[in-house]
Amino acid sequence: MANPVADIQIHAALLDDYLYIQDQPVVPGPGRFVAVQDTAGQAPVTHLFALDSNGNLLHFRPDTSSHSGWTVNQVPHRAAGSIEGISALFHKGVLDVLISCVDRGDTVQLLRWAGGDSWGYGYYNSGLSPLMNSSTLGPNRVGLFIDSSGGRYLYGAVEPLTPTSAEVFLGCYDESIGIWCNVSGTESFPNNYGATYWMEEAEGGGVGILNCDADGGLEAWFGSITNAGGPDPSFTHRSNYNVNFGIGSTWRLS
Repeated sequence: MANPVADIQIHAALLDDYLYIQDQPVVPGPGRFVAVQDTAGQAPVTHLFALDSNGNLLHFRPDTSSHSGWTVNQVPHRAAGSIEGISALFHKGVLDVLISCVDRGDTVQLLRWAGGDSWGYGYYNSGLSPLMNSSTLGPNRVGLFIDSSGGRYLYGAVEPLTPTSAEVFLGCYDESIGIWCNVSGTESFPNNYGATYWMEEAEGGGVGILNCDADGGLEAWFGSITNAGGPDPSFTHRSNYNVNFGIGSTWRLS
């Protein structure tokens, strides 16, 4: 018989899904259902995050003693309003989760898994305070990203109450002191109001900040990060391009 657990039906097929996803790399990204994978051990370990019908954030992790292969707990947080976006990344056993809400108030919360059912909050320096304390940060404008070398990034675009342009922030995780630090040199990042933002790794190294507006225009800035994973990281612009995916689309490379 299937047992309902937080709106997810536990049945025999779920165990098969669990075995399948153990072998599949999953890319972390903003959403309402997120899977992240830790590959530091001999075998990859996948954790899942989802929202139940009441809007609670649920954390599913592997449990070999469970018939389903999972154990689940509700993640505590201080964010006000309804959770609209979840972004997460796993690196060397460290699991970070960023949640964003649609209502005014504490729009963004950075959480860190402490093992078992325990959770704490992520720490960041004052340079990221305008981002983390903003009440005008949409769910499609903030997230976490990890590159192929293990560099961890936090990004977001803060929008003023008066529709003008967004202010883009970028942070790196400083391994030496255990906090997220703002990256300097990002003043020229694309700042379209109302656009969707995300990060990508650049071919040949480096990272890029991209956004797509409601009219189908894509804007991207690529560059390198100096001292990523340490104190005082900085971004050096290398290239950027604009693409219009509408009728009569144009391509501009600069």
